[in-house]
Amino acid sequence: GIDYNIVHCRWQLTYQIGDPAQFFQNMFYQTPVPGQTFMDKVAESVHPLLKSLAADAIVSTLVRYSIDEAIISEKGIADTVTLILQNKLDSIHSGLTINTILPLGKITWPRQVNDAFLQSNRAAQQRQQQIDQARGEASKLLNESGGAMASAVLEKLKQPSLSDIQREQLCTELAGTSQEVIAQARAYRTKVVEETKSSADYLRSLLPEYRKRPQLVLNRIYQDAIEEIMQNAQEKIFLQPSGDKAKELRILLNRDPAIRKQPKSSQSPQTASGQ
Repeated sequence: GIDYNIVHCRWQLTYQIGDPAQFFQNMFYQTPVPGQTFMDKVAESVHPLLKSLAADAIVSTLVRYSIDEAIISEKGIADTVTLILQNKLDSIHSGLTINTILPLGKITWPRQVNDAFLQSNRAAQQRQQQIDQARGEASKLLNESGGAMASAVLEKLKQPSLSDIQREQLCTELAGTSQEVIAQARAYRTKVVEETKSSADYLRSLLPEYRKRPQLVLNRIYQDAIEEIMQNAQEKIFLQPSGDKAKELRILLNRDPAIRKQPKSSQSPQTASGQ
């Protein structure tokens, strides 16, 4: 696979021989020759070991962090590297104690991918900016439509166990344009309920008479419907029965456009007959 989290970094390590007995017993070093100090000979044998163990501790630590976390050089990175390296030295009874191990400069991405990395950073920043703008717009719309309590009320309304009464009570906590919509909905509900009750009362009043003379009641209902329709019609055409003679009906559409232009208050019903 491809590793997209490669970083470049340099580290500086300082140490001391904390336990000389363990060091001289367990660590290899060459005897200094004339002109050399003891630490010069120790460095020849100990430093390669420290570099190897430190590199392993650094890699083991950085794989736990994203490249963004590594680049900002979080303090936990150096602390973790120190802990891992010291544990390794203690496990071999080296007698060495780590004083400090810190990045020398900033942890950075490889120079070869600098342009691509900068583009990726810009895209991430633009993405976050757009997300922040969207959240701000959502918050603004939510406040305008539901007020300051809108978010909390919506979260409560998502609970499936709420009763209708509880939902009604929660809606009263909303403000803004939602209250207007709620008021309109309640008014419409009241209107539909009242109209339904009125229709039910009307049909119940007709039921006794319908049981006695059903055809008469149906004719009356039909007549009432026709009267209501005729009141709203601008033009009326009546066809009279003509026995067994053949019928021919001719209708001239829009024969008097002025009828449509007259105000409703000045219109009078127009009646025509034809065969």
